[in-house]
Amino acid sequence: MPLGASKAGLLGAAGSAGFSASGGTETTYTSGGVDYKVHSFTSTGNTNFVVSGRTDETVDILVVAGGGGGGASGYAGGGGGGGVRAIADVNISDQTYTITVGAGGSNNGGDGGNSVAIGYTANGGGGGGNLNVQGRTGGSGGGGGGNGSGGSGNEGSFSPLEGNNGGTGNQDGEGGGGGGGGGWGAAGGTGSDSGTSGIAGAGGGGNTNAYRTGSNVTYAGGGGGGANADGTTAAGAGGAGGGGAGHKNDNGNSTASVAGTANTGGGGGGGSDDGGKNGGSGIVVIRYAV
Repeated sequence: MPLGASKAGLLGAAGSAGFSASGGTETTYTSGGVDYKVHSFTSTGNTNFVVSGRTDETVDILVVAGGGGGGASGYAGGGGGGGVRAIADVNISDQTYTITVGAGGSNNGGDGGNSVAIGYTANGGGGGGNLNVQGRTGGSGGGGGGNGSGGSGNEGSFSPLEGNNGGTGNQDGEGGGGGGGGGWGAAGGTGSDSGTSGIAGAGGGGNTNAYRTGSNVTYAGGGGGGANADGTTAAGAGGAGGGGAGHKNDNGNSTASVAGTANTGGGGGGGSDDGGKNGGSGIVVIRYAV
């Protein structure tokens, strides 16, 4: 079952006479014989979810923070995926709630922004490290640059976890590979260097949630690490859920790093000499039975 699966429809938690809510992009769908209304908040910064008419409703919420940016240089680590909270049957009352959607972290290892909804916070993904620099802590940790350890995930110490650790980077005199950023569903991969081969760690995979459309969507994959060597070199793949791939620099046979996908909380790909890429912005989704 997708994380955050709800019993709200079976319980008849929302949809009472007199209840109304507004804010974000409003859509509807039917799943399992239950009609849902959805409010999706996709623009970074603050906006409002306005509830009126009742004081005893419950909603399901998905809170995805911004992904961390990939490190810039020196077999850099990928950015960590944004932290994710999926909570069913949250009590709401007749008031205006401020909703915050976190921006993706900047390249050169910037941390993603936190997302907040109805009292629940998801922490931004940690930025990826440069050469000899540890990945930063966050919702999921950023990957370490060459010879740097991965950053710790689940910054909020939540259960279930909001994210996982970044992978360790490695290098020697010939080249190296950065660690992959952690994802909502898995830790980032470890980078390696063997002779003239620089192999970067893949970003950790995300997890799925169906609140927005009734079908599973994957969120908060980690960014892949960057790699650089004189011989065979492989950049880290981005983790499923919007993570961007890392940069490959191999005697002119190069591929650019890739940014995290907007509104997934995916981590940005790590660079080797292309500066890395930004993390993807987060999203907040609120749904209820009607």
